Amino acid sequence: MSVQQYIMPVTSKGQVTIPVVVRQLLGLKKNAKVAFTVEGNAVTVKPAQATLQAAYGAVEPISRPEDFERIAEIAARNRRYAPFKSESRRCSLLTPMSFYAFYL
Repeated sequence: MSVQQYIMPVTSKGQVTIPVVVRQLLGLKKNAKVAFTVEGNAVTVKPAQATLQAAYGAVEPISRPEDFERIAEIAARNRRYAPFKSESRRCSLLTPMSFYAFYL
């Protein structure tokens, strides 16, 4: 395996352009994120792994549950069907996803 070195300038904002060859090698597209790993005085750049937090807001919901009075009414109705046995053990029939599906 041959070692190739690319020397790039650092801007006043601390930004560096990743050379096209390196972007192609890593499979980086526009707006992709990279992860920097620092070991001693060496830095490794890799494509960042997708996380749930990074994906938040990537998909627009079909509809937004903005009728908070209706949400409170459904939650109150749910509490009637699944009463709490004790303060230490709370249970519910509706999970957030089933609540969302019920609301639609």
